Amino acid sequence: MNVRLKKIIFISAAFILAISIGIKVYTINSKYPQPEIVEYNQGRLIKGGELTIRVARSRIMELSPDYNQNVTDPKGVSVNKNDIKVLLLDIDIVNTSDEDKQMSMINFVAQSQAWSNGWDMDLYSILNNTEYTNISIEANQSETIQLPFLMYRHQFKEKSWNDIGKRQFDLILTSYPVKNIVKLKVEKSKTEAG
Repeated sequence: MNVRLKKIIFISAAFILAISIGIKVYTINSKYPQPEIVEYNQGRLIKGGELTIRVARSRIMELSPDYNQNVTDPKGVSVNKNDIKVLLLDIDIVNTSDEDKQMSMINFVAQSQAWSNGWDMDLYSILNNTEYTNISIEANQSETIQLPFLMYRHQFKEKSWNDIGKRQFDLILTSYPVKNIVKLKVEKSKTEAG
């Protein structure tokens, strides 16, 4: 086989592969479109079936010196506690049904511009005195939980870190096909979390 024929076969195969990938991407995107985005302000009720949630309070705090967990960043690197701040949310969850319900807390993410982070399980367990990520709520009852998100100095530029209380933070609640965004009104707190 000559070089020219090999080149034609290679280019044809690459072209067919590119077309196949394009069709597959289009098919998947058509089947699973982008989620609908719904925005709320802090304090507004978000209804999801028979459970309603509301972010009652949001604040930035220092990590308590008494917090005795080994602190690592999301990559597993050990971090000085002085280089961590906590975005702490008080979340009210109301069960409006006549049956006990469960709510999983796994789909909650805090975001501010390019920064985003999931909540911290160790600090969550301490603050809420539980090791479970599912919240059990009795019929026609409510629960208030504290949801902590850790922020690390190395995730921000120095000026942003020093002015972190001036940033806009959002809580993202994703439950496909809807992406709920809660615009937080973060207060700077002098108290400590943990």
